[in-house]
Amino acid sequence: MLVDGAAARSWLDSERVALLTIVAETATGGWPGHAVRLSAILLRYLAAGQPADAVAVHGHALDAALALEDRGGEADSRTALGAALLRLGRAEFAAGHLERAVVLHGDLGNLTGEARATINLGLVAAHLHQLPAAAGSFEAAVRLCQRAGDRVGEARALNNLGLVEERMGRYGPAGEHHRRALVLYQEVGNLLGEASALTDLGIVEHRLGRPEAAAEQHRQALALFLDGHDRIGEAWARNGLGEAARVLGDPAGALTHHAAALAAATVADARDQQARAHLGLSEAHAALHDLTVAGVHREQAIALYAELGMPEADELRAADPT
Repeated sequence: MLVDGAAARSWLDSERVALLTIVAETATGGWPGHAVRLSAILLRYLAAGQPADAVAVHGHALDAALALEDRGGEADSRTALGAALLRLGRAEFAAGHLERAVVLHGDLGNLTGEARATINLGLVAAHLHQLPAAAGSFEAAVRLCQRAGDRVGEARALNNLGLVEERMGRYGPAGEHHRRALVLYQEVGNLLGEASALTDLGIVEHRLGRPEAAAEQHRQALALFLDGHDRIGEAWARNGLGEAARVLGDPAGALTHHAAALAAATVADARDQQARAHLGLSEAHAALHDLTVAGVHREQAIALYAELGMPEADELRAADPT
């Protein structure tokens, strides 16, 4: 009997390959409904750091839902599949699934599902550097969640809206969106959501040149992510701590934080945070006058950012001191 979340996750980790096989076999072996339901059961587990497995599972579920003409199952599978594809950096492929999911959820009157797919569409637009479109999607998602009474979804949409505002240099509105999200997460007792809002507030504080405040936000977030066994969140928080340490004149501390972030991001296959960790390691090694190792990490960061189609690759090449 599984008595807590850690035990459940441990069991899922040990049985992951078998579960993937079961989804594939039920989708094609005459039990498509089982594949759709199992995909939904595994959604949160796979979303916490198994994007390649998530693509396989939700892809099988989509095929099964189409075979059953199950429009609700199709909408849910496309939403989950789009999110997983995005985590793998395949935003263009994700967009089509999510656009169809928005329509299906809307036709079915599923406000929560429509909001979730709309949030993911906003993430796709943000990944493709279409920031006004991303902001529009998140604003629409906030309204959908408010109509549905979905406070967790509203918080998530607000937090993502804050990230887009931050990228557009609107730090004041960004901070306000993150604080609203933080309050909502705290009200419903969503600790991982609270951690995400704290991490993003830390990013805003860093952009405003307040590294001590940023470090404190990231420390609080890290504790929550560790309690929730969220490796992706852990990588975000540790990278934030490393960046704050470097600004505060502690390159050795920055090395420690970024190395731990890289380890967590590698386990979770979070390549954007792997790239961020490599960049942080490069800057810390450079501050310690270890230019050879700094150059190796810089090239790894550039390669990962380029693979993900992110603008940081060109920015780093343009700023390359060599």
